[in-house]
Amino acid sequence: RDSFCDVGAPALIMRVSALKKAGHLREELIRTNDFELYLRLAMFGSVARTNRVLGVRRVHDAQLSTPFIEHRVLDFTEHERAFESFFDHEGAALPDAPELRELARRRMGDYAYWFAVSQRVTRRPEAGAAFAYAADRRRAPSWRPPVSFLFKTRWLRSLYRMGKRVVHDGQPLPPSFDVPQI
Repeated sequence: RDSFCDVGAPALIMRVSALKKAGHLREELIRTNDFELYLRLAMFGSVARTNRVLGVRRVHDAQLSTPFIEHRVLDFTEHERAFESFFDHEGAALPDAPELRELARRRMGDYAYWFAVSQRVTRRPEAGAAFAYAADRRRAPSWRPPVSFLFKTRWLRSLYRMGKRVVHDGQPLPPSFDVPQI
């Protein structure tokens, strides 16, 4: 209920019986058809997680996700479409579906808010669009930060990394940089 999915498709293990119940990928979802499938799969059993590295992902300019990585607000919009698709179909059967739909929308706004802050701090151009996206989805006034969002370990580590980039003149950190466990 309180996390943003960043599961790489090769890192997913699922039961065939659950996959048959969940159905196929929805082709109308360009970037997030797998994410939406994960939401459907979660309706048929428990979901486990690990914070361990499961593999190495090669990043290149020809991959489908490149435009979404370069323009994160576009990525936020695509994830929001996945939530909408889920709650318009299978997720509508959940007893608290309207509340969960709204929670997903608000959390996307919270995520976008802190992304916008990171863009503003590092003087990147996408800050304005991210703040606008966040303001449209958050219940609180746009000037009030979603502080509770920071109490997730993953986000604390992201902020730590962002701070290190600012201190290091905005240069990317080497791949060998180890983020301390908080």
